[in-house]
Amino acid sequence: MKTAYIAVLLCATCSVCAGSSSVAYTKTTVSSVPVHVVTANLNSGCVRVSVVMPTRGRGSAEPASKLVSRSSPRAALTGTFFDTKSLLPTGDIVINGVRAHKGSVGSALCITKDNKAKIVPAKYRSHFDESAFETVLAGGLTLVYDGKISLNPRAEGFSDPHLFRYNRRTAVGVTKSNKLLMVSVTKRISLNKLAKIMKELGACEAMLLDGGSSTAMFANGHFVCEPTRRLTNLLVVYDTAKTETSKKNVDVTAEKPDTETPLR
Repeated sequence: MKTAYIAVLLCATCSVCAGSSSVAYTKTTVSSVPVHVVTANLNSGCVRVSVVMPTRGRGSAEPASKLVSRSSPRAALTGTFFDTKSLLPTGDIVINGVRAHKGSVGSALCITKDNKAKIVPAKYRSHFDESAFETVLAGGLTLVYDGKISLNPRAEGFSDPHLFRYNRRTAVGVTKSNKLLMVSVTKRISLNKLAKIMKELGACEAMLLDGGSSTAMFANGHFVCEPTRRLTNLLVVYDTAKTETSKKNVDVTAEKPDTETPLR
């Protein structure tokens, strides 16, 4: 009985601490795999999620460091896949309610104006209206849906053999409590392993984002995972309660912190 009481007390303490910041980063281990995780509480009126593209727009690419320094987000993650020749993203991108790019494949992260997030699998996308969302990032592969692992790459239009190999990965998920999970894994893992990780982290919906040499995560003013090539888009999170941080304070050097910290 005493043990149970202590456990409840510890859980309550953790909840209070977690609530002290709307956007927080941690490096943890899930299923024996080191994982970088940014958690954004979308129920907070301070948090906004968007997509950043190069200055020249679609069909161009920039270093991730430039995308971050120009937009000054609290956190950023590799966005959707893109064609390495045309540099065009594979999926739809909607920024501030306006379509920035029309893609052709994949599931979609969709966020409404009142910050309600959902991941719409590719098979359902023809039945929903993108104009109802403030932010859309499509072109990903469904990993988790309705709380269950859901992997069917070819049915969602993915056939590139590189996708099925063990590789560095990024993913985005949504929890039942409307929290956004931005996840980066630098260890080479399978798609099935990534899906299991997202489920264990609490995602009831999750989808794969671009990975391999595109793998990037920015948190706590540093790149905790740095890509080796230019990118065409980044998923970014802003915390308007932390506006005291300006662009000149952003350090775009790589760093690999080991502790859990709220983003300040």
